[in-house]
Amino acid sequence: MEFRRVLLRSGILYAKEQPEREARNPKTGEPVNIPARTTVKFRPGRSLLEKINNINDEMNL
Repeated sequence: MEFRRVLLRSGILYAKEQPEREARNPKTGEPVNIPARTTVKFRPGRSLLEKINNINDEMNL
């Protein structure tokens, strides 16, 4: 499978493989197998992080 990165003004979207794992059904407590899958992740860019930090600084006056 080919993975691509998509550049945005505010960061990067990229695909990441999630391995198969075991979880539990919260209602019954029975073990359940969750299959492997590909998910989308977002890594914020420097400009977005700076804007968020500036907003946080202004709110903590």
